Amino acid sequence: MKNKILLFVSFCILGCGSYKVTSEQKRFLLDDRNNDKYYLIQYISENQESNQIGPKPTIIIYRTDGHTIVRSDNHFDKNINLEKADIKRIEILPIKKSISLYGSAGTNGKPN
Repeated sequence: MKNKILLFVSFCILGCGSYKVTSEQKRFLLDDRNNDKYYLIQYISENQESNQIGPKPTIIIYRTDGHTIVRSDNHFDKNINLEKADIKRIEILPIKKSISLYGSAGTNGKPN
């Protein structure tokens, strides 16, 4: 019985913890009620950590309904109003490709 309680408490501590979101990342929170609301933030963070994009990327989100959303940290401060299930594909221009297309203006994975 003690093992089951310990397992349950460990699960809650590790699995139920809140994800830390910076003020800059809040604009990329999705409308989902579970951990899927962090999907876009995690996607962007993973690309930043692997140096694929800079700190203020422009992302293109292709929705399942055929619409396209273009978001940039420089230009949007409102929530994205989207759920993970609405996302068909995400495109972020990698830094190397962006620099080859836009020169120094593309250092964040976007044209300025």
